[in-house]
Amino acid sequence: MRLVLALATLVFGSVLGESGALGQVAFSGSVGPISGTATESVALKPEKLRLVMWVQARGKDPKSAITALNEQKARVKKDLELMKADSESVQFSASRVASDETGNQQRAMMRMQMQGRPNAKAAKPPAVFLARCAVKAEWALPVSEGDALAILPANLLDQIKIRDLEGKNVKPMLDGDAQEQLDEMESMMQEQYYGSSPDANGPKILFVARIPSEVREKAFQGAFKSATEDAQMLSKASAIKLGKPIGVSKTPNHYDYALSSYGRGYMDPTSMPAGFMDDSEEIVTASQPDELFFRVTVSIVYASE
Repeated sequence: MRLVLALATLVFGSVLGESGALGQVAFSGSVGPISGTATESVALKPEKLRLVMWVQARGKDPKSAITALNEQKARVKKDLELMKADSESVQFSASRVASDETGNQQRAMMRMQMQGRPNAKAAKPPAVFLARCAVKAEWALPVSEGDALAILPANLLDQIKIRDLEGKNVKPMLDGDAQEQLDEMESMMQEQYYGSSPDANGPKILFVARIPSEVREKAFQGAFKSATEDAQMLSKASAIKLGKPIGVSKTPNHYDYALSSYGRGYMDPTSMPAGFMDDSEEIVTASQPDELFFRVTVSIVYASE
């Protein structure tokens, strides 16, 4: 049982005397162990810029979609290297393919039929398959100042759009009227359902920092010291004497922003493949350079006397 000051106050009354000073609470019978917990944070300097995004291509059947995706992947790798990405950091996940038909496509087709458009004769949208994979690339930071760092993600996003690295503008090779029908339907979807709203599933650009061994050691030492003081304060407030420590635990609570944001779903558009992201406890990522911290929580459990 973990004894906390709030529980002592609730069961035995206020620990404040009439003067408002911290008093002591008398306990009868045996009590359980006392624990102290503390978290230490150490700021880190960004060392790299990381890009994580989906690359896609479409086709009239799964085979043609995969073929188009492989062509897009080759172009993306070449462009990323031209953009001075670390060539060894460029990684692609396994490809996946599924039907690209959505509810929005069905509604756009119905709207075209209601308006009597010539390309709306078919009962449903033309068959299109979407193939895609995730790509990750990193750049060594060319600058170190805050304002200069802040503009790097925007510049990278501009290049992604200009070069169409995501492959959103690559058209599937369909036959005859199907291509015209698809173009008209997608134009209507863009106007009606998307407009100018931002793409929540678009590229994620993150700053990356290593956790040096001396920083890790400093954080653990600070957390251990503060957790000890936390237990001592609780002991004094509750008039329970601390015995020997009987347990220590730690929880590094930094996390990879990209991994936590994407999740683990299979074809969920916001997901990344399991195992593709960097789960290493040696790095921290954040969307802003001043949000990079290594945090560790330490808990110490003492026997009571």
